[in-house]
Amino acid sequence: NNNYGQFVKEEITKQRLEMVSGVQYSIDKDYVTVQFDGVNNASGYIVALDVGIGISRRIEKEEVVRFETDNLTDGKNYTITVISVGEGDYTDSDPYKLTFTYLKPEETYTFASDFNYNEEEFVNYLLSLGVKEENIRALEGSEDDICAGESRTISSSNLSGKTLTRSQLLNMEIEYTYCRIMENEE
Repeated sequence: NNNYGQFVKEEITKQRLEMVSGVQYSIDKDYVTVQFDGVNNASGYIVALDVGIGISRRIEKEEVVRFETDNLTDGKNYTITVISVGEGDYTDSDPYKLTFTYLKPEETYTFASDFNYNEEEFVNYLLSLGVKEENIRALEGSEDDICAGESRTISSSNLSGKTLTRSQLLNMEIEYTYCRIMENEE
């Protein structure tokens, strides 16, 4: 009994950590990448991606976290959750939640700045990627551009050095030039 107030009640109160801020995500063909700004006094963070089964990573400080996209379905919503973990005088923060729709990135093709194909190989390569034959057009090369080999070789193309998505490639008119075969002067 404490009728006369001779006993002092001590309460141990823990302070709740703040939620993280600046949460950003990006998606490429292999990973969903999550990064965020940390909070003071956190002993670590739990970053989770809900894909039906919770996939989570415990990290010690704010850093980039990657989740593989193998289990994600195109067009479906997913939630990223980040919790600041407390120790000692601090308790865990409320979860920061961010919901996004996963859109599978389109396949891309990167073309070298120079092609080491003869004309037939170049056209067949483009056809194998799904380019329509009517979208592939040869432009005459200059008369001074002479091939060393037995067949005409691609000397330039409007694909040179570009990275294109599949839909960009399939909707593009592809023009190329080639060198002419050196004629025998006999």
